Order: sequence, then structure tokens, then C-alpha cells
Amino acid sequence: MKGCKRLFCGFAVLLVLLLISCSSQKSETEPKTPDSSEGEEHEPITLKAVALWDETMFNERFKEPIENKFPYITVEQTPGNNFDRQSLEEMFSSGENPDFFFTLSQEDMEYFELDQDLTELLEANQIDTSHLNQALLDTIRARDKEGRLLAWPYEDTYYVIMYNKDIFDLFGEDYPSDDLTWYELIELAGRLTQERDGTSYRGLDFQDEVVLSQLSVNKTDPETGEVQIINQDEFSDFLNLYKRYFDTLPNVEEEEGLFTDHRFIEQRTAMVVTNAQALNWRKDDGLNYDVAAIPTWPDHPGVAPRGFLHTLTLNPESKHKEDVLKIFAYFASDEYQQWMAKNGIGIVSNNKELQKDFYSDYESTHGKNIEAIFKNETAPPPERISLWDKYVDIDLQKFYESGMDSNEFLRIVTEESEAKILEAKTQE
Repeated sequence: MKGCKRLFCGFAVLLVLLLISCSSQKSETEPKTPDSSEGEEHEPITLKAVALWDETMFNERFKEPIENKFPYITVEQTPGNNFDRQSLEEMFSSGENPDFFFTLSQEDMEYFELDQDLTELLEANQIDTSHLNQALLDTIRARDKEGRLLAWPYEDTYYVIMYNKDIFDLFGEDYPSDDLTWYELIELAGRLTQERDGTSYRGLDFQDEVVLSQLSVNKTDPETGEVQIINQDEFSDFLNLYKRYFDTLPNVEEEEGLFTDHRFIEQRTAMVVTNAQALNWRKDDGLNYDVAAIPTWPDHPGVAPRGFLHTLTLNPESKHKEDVLKIFAYFASDEYQQWMAKNGIGIVSNNKELQKDFYSDYESTHGKNIEAIFKNETAPPPERISLWDKYVDIDLQKFYESGMDSNEFLRIVTEESEAKILEAKTQE
């Protein structure tokens, strides 16, 4: 095993949240597949895959569609946590050597020597990628210092504005449109932040770096790890935008914190920035809601955030590489992608006709503004994504509480981040 990269995973919380979102996507129909594989005859084989899903979800997503499409293949789930290096080490130490993996980090692919460029294999097996969302392929390549395609895109993540129509009606405000800028959204939120009949309403809850991802910038130099947040206007713009948001808040209850989800569920927040899976989560909450497109930056019109991308990684030691690649190609086909779309699972195809089917199998979303999810195009990644960025924590709660201006706060974050990166380098 390769030990030169022992970087800790800085987005663990996001992975857990997304894992929960995946687990909540119980498919109501199975992808319809033919009972043969183009009439070919094959010797029976068994493929093993690692995915931190329960058995039902593994069967729905992987086992049943693969075995229906390719009757000569049997798919087994190898126990292991694909988000946890120790779990993977224990799995390999036990003698397991799965054929493919669901969502491995760049660091873990390199650490376990699974970092194989798929480009030549795809060409040799005549597997086309032109029908895929090219921003997703670019994202995979941008993570690698050599620009290799080390994984296959499986599931994208989308973001929307979810809003409570009853609160808008209470204050006589028009529902948010699909062409707002962030500044316009915050102005709207300010008008909805007031007290009525003993209840304090907040106009908007939003957090993380969804907003920042639209700007396609790194926090650090991907080669040296040098922290660059002071030298790029995007970061001061980012904090100044949040300063505008903070100014709309009359008070922040200490026990609730600056950002929380439960206020929206309790119908005390008018709007929330969330991922599209929330449409399924909220179906039993009794909310009179709809969705609007994520706002954009005025100088980046038509650009949506980059979401967390779930991928598939081929094990270079697999004895059935060509068969695994056939599965990857099938997952990207219109047939499988349509099933994903109908069940509200983020598609990776650039076929816009498939977007019309998004969530169509969920009655609770019928009549909602589903097309808003796809109004804008995914932001391109930086030319190379810096893996040092995980050590730069721009804590918005801390910024709010500090009372500092954006430049002063960014200088302090820079100093803290430089110390973290230096420590990480000494542990390599």
C-alpha cells in the first residue's frame, strides 16, 4: 500500500449528510432492464463492490439492475466503509479485494494504489463519454495532479431554494423567482425577517460554501499549499455577502446557533438553501412549500454550484476490468439515468430530456417547480482542485461573532491554515 499520502478527510460531515440523503432515496420503481446482454454468451462471474449502503439500497442501486442487464454477472456487497480509511485497511487486510468501489476520496485512491487512469481502458473498450456532464469529468480530472480520470461519475448533487409559501403569504411577499442574484435573495430575506403574533420569523437560513463553489476558486495553491484567500477578491466578496445576510438577523439565539435546519421544519424560516434530496425528506413534514433556482453571482450569470460528486472506482487488481467498465457505461446510459431521474437521484448525463423526469415517481413533488433545479449549468472546477483546501476553514459562525471585517478575518484564517498545512506536510 502506498503510504506517502496520509491526509485527513476534511469533508467528513458533508459525506455523512450525503450518505443520509442517499439512504433516504428509497426507489419506488426498479430500472427496467432487458433479460440478456445483447445476446452475448459469457462464463458466469462474480463481482464484489464496496458501498456503505444497507442491503436494500445496494440491491436497488447495484445488484438487481446489474444482474438483470448482465445475467452472467452476480454482484456481491463487500462489507466496508468506503468513507473510512481504517475500515478499508481492515477490509484489505482480511483478504478482500473488491472489483469496484462507490465514492473513494482522491487521497484514499492513491493511498491504496487504486489510482488508475481509465482513459485508455475506456477507449479500448469503445466506451463513449461525450453524453456525460463534462463538468463532472473535468472535476474528477482536476482532483489529480496529472489530470487523470481516476473514477467514473455516478451521482451528482443539486441545490435549490426551498421556501414556505405560507410565510410569504403572511407577509404579502411574492414568491422567489428563478433568476435572483444572491444580493436580491438577501434583500428579500430581510423583508421576511420580522415578528408576527408572537413568532419570530427569519427570512433565510443558508450556510457552507455552496455560494463559493459557483466562483470556481481554490483556497490554496495545489502545488505548494500556499494559502491564497487574501489575494483573491472572491473570498472577500463571499464574506461580505454573508455580512449582508448577518445584518438581516435581528438576533441569534445562542442555543440554536447561526444556522440550523429545524427552524424551517417548524415553519419559522421562510427560505432555506438545501440540496434537491430535501424534496423527498420533507414530504411528510406538512409544509406548503415550493422551490426556486439557486441564485447566482451578478458577474457569474447562469452558473450553478458544484455539488458533491459520487463516483465509482475500478480496482486495478480486478480480474474482470472489462465487465466492470460495461457496468459503469450502463449506469451512464439513458435507461439507467432515467430511472435515477424518476427517483430524484442526481443524474450525470447531459441529456436534458432526462431532467423532465426528475422526481416523477414521487407524487409529493408533482406540481413543484422541479425545472428550477436545472435552470443553470454546473460551475466548472478550477483547472486543478487543491487538496490542501481542506485545511482552510472559513467558519461563518466565527466570522459573524468576531465583528471583524472580511480582510481582517481572512488574515487570521490564513495564519491558522498555514500552521495546519505545515503540520500536515511534516506528517507526509
